[in-house]
Amino acid sequence: MLQVAMAESLKADVWKRHVLNGHETELAKATQHVTKARNIVARQYERIAQLRAEDRPTEDAINLLNTFIQTLAALEYHQRLLCDEAEGEDKKPQWIFSRLSTVAA
Repeated sequence: MLQVAMAESLKADVWKRHVLNGHETELAKATQHVTKARNIVARQYERIAQLRAEDRPTEDAINLLNTFIQTLAALEYHQRLLCDEAEGEDKKPQWIFSRLSTVAA
């Protein structure tokens, strides 16, 4: 729990650094999306626990949870790319460059 709180605090600091003149940067928006997605995943876990406690079917809720988790992973990856870019560590995956070269050809 403490690790989650520390991570959220760090994300808040990152978010504050990336709001310029009252306008959100792409990184600030990505950080907000990640936070929102984490809340959605947490609520879905709670729903599943409630369904189990009521001895109700959970298959659909679990499938939806898996979709939420995959979406969260994509959002976190995007956020990480933006963080690296903001820190001057432009670490785009190599496959992007290979695809760009075939598109340009």
